Amino acid sequence: MQFMVVDGPPVEFAAMHDRALVVVSVAISILGGWAATELAHRIRDTRGRAWLAWLAGAALVDGIGTWSMHYTAMLGLRLPGGLYFDWRLVVLSYLVGAAGSAAALTTLRHEHDSRARAIAAGVLLGVVAISGLHYTAMSAIVGPPIRHGHSPAIVILSIVAATSIGCIAAFLLRRSLAVTPGGSRVRTSTWLARGMANPAMHYTAMVGVGFSSRAGPLPDHAVSIRAIGVIGISVVPVTVLAVALLTSFIDRLRKERAVLDKLFDQTPESVVVTREDGTIVRLNREFTRLFGYSPEEAIGRPLDELIGAAAGAEPAPSAEGRTLIDDWRYRKDGRRIRVGGVRVQVPMPSGETEQYTLMRDLTEQTRAEQALRLFPRRLLETQEAEKQRIARELHDEVGQMLTGVGMLLGTTDAIPPETQGRIAEARGVLRDLTDRVRSMSLDLRPAMLEDFGLVRALHTLVPRYERQTGIRVLFDDGGLEERRFRPEIEITAYRIVQEALTNVARHAQVQEASVQLRLEAGSLRVAVEDRGTGFDLRRAMTDTVGLAGMRERAAAVGGELTLAPTPGSGTRVVATLPLQPSGGGATEPLGPDPS
Repeated sequence: MQFMVVDGPPVEFAAMHDRALVVVSVAISILGGWAATELAHRIRDTRGRAWLAWLAGAALVDGIGTWSMHYTAMLGLRLPGGLYFDWRLVVLSYLVGAAGSAAALTTLRHEHDSRARAIAAGVLLGVVAISGLHYTAMSAIVGPPIRHGHSPAIVILSIVAATSIGCIAAFLLRRSLAVTPGGSRVRTSTWLARGMANPAMHYTAMVGVGFSSRAGPLPDHAVSIRAIGVIGISVVPVTVLAVALLTSFIDRLRKERAVLDKLFDQTPESVVVTREDGTIVRLNREFTRLFGYSPEEAIGRPLDELIGAAAGAEPAPSAEGRTLIDDWRYRKDGRRIRVGGVRVQVPMPSGETEQYTLMRDLTEQTRAEQALRLFPRRLLETQEAEKQRIARELHDEVGQMLTGVGMLLGTTDAIPPETQGRIAEARGVLRDLTDRVRSMSLDLRPAMLEDFGLVRALHTLVPRYERQTGIRVLFDDGGLEERRFRPEIEITAYRIVQEALTNVARHAQVQEASVQLRLEAGSLRVAVEDRGTGFDLRRAMTDTVGLAGMRERAAAVGGELTLAPTPGSGTRVVATLPLQPSGGGATEPLGPDPS
């Protein structure tokens, strides 16, 4: 470069660059290239407004790097009187650089990326972002009143240099965005190539620049290169620091989000996220497995429309915004399943509230619970059936055999008189045995209970019990003689009275007991009381087989059995048996699994 003063004989000066500022300008360009590359990588995984924000940030930072490098280099140019620029064109030069960077990044970000697009991005970067900024900035020089010219060949050479290195940087950026093996080395090469494109173009172009000066005032809108250079030198380190902090923060957030996304998708419980209006915005893999809906089928649809609404009113959320779930819902194939879990309301930064609903399949658990509840009842039903079978055998087979033996013993005409006494005694024992067998058959299979109901059966049981034991029983049927109950209630009440009276005969050592029936609050209340010696109530329900059996019978029909002492050290056994079967809601009976 040469510098000439026009007023008077031409004087040529050698225009030199400050080596330190040359180094600083190159360093600024490389730092700017690093910052722009880091932001460009954030564009890859974003959509919508976030993508536009990252694109704008990367373009602005890339423009700052090129702009700062140019004016720092111009600050290092040693010319008599210094340089002044039109600040309006200085601003325009930056906008040209940022626009060129934005165009290049937009081209590379296209979903159908190709080599042709990488070349187009390199051309946009070299011709518009770098060369366009440089020559716009050179045209902004206004003083001291200087005229400068460019060598056309050098201009072309500088643009070719910028475009060539820009294409290299674009290809490297394309590879690094594709996450190819060795991505960290490619990423480093990318920002080094981007950083070297600016000084290569600038210092090549400056070789062909000639200056001449003439006397004259500076325009009003002139600004010193020193002011611009200070801004250029200081803005890049601040920008790089800001980008470094931002990218570090974003990387940490991305790692945390990746972990949370993995946990969300792999959690063993079904998780679905809905908006305030119930529309599904996200679901995990277990939700798809449990209900059969893929994300494409479910997202955007109301959750209650998809799997069915709650059968009744859901409980109000707690103070923490939690709502417990225990209800029946529907799969895609129409199968009904019971689900349990929790719904949590989560406030969002935007002011909206999202609902996270966690559910698990309780259908098999429900079947197991119902099987456990039904087991005592089924066991008792089996016992009753076995008792009836034994009763039939005692009545039909053993009774007939005993009757036949009695008939044989009745023929005594040919027997000597001394033997007939012994035979008569045997017939008496046989009659007693036959009566005992018939009594046992009646106890095992109370036909009166099946035919006429609980009260009539107890009216038959009490006199027979009094004859067998000699204990007087005061029976108060509560005016229920014509009332019938469910078969399981009647057999349970009958067996409890039967077992309780048996315990009185065995342990109470009394001459009198009482049996009472009452209807109370939708339940049949059965009470058996004596005024005998009593026993240890704390051990009775666990150590006494008879009392434990009564408790199991009551529990099998949804009732309960209690023991209480009476005056005189006696015992009162009270069974409360619900007239209607328990169930409904989430514990309703299940049929066989159609799957």
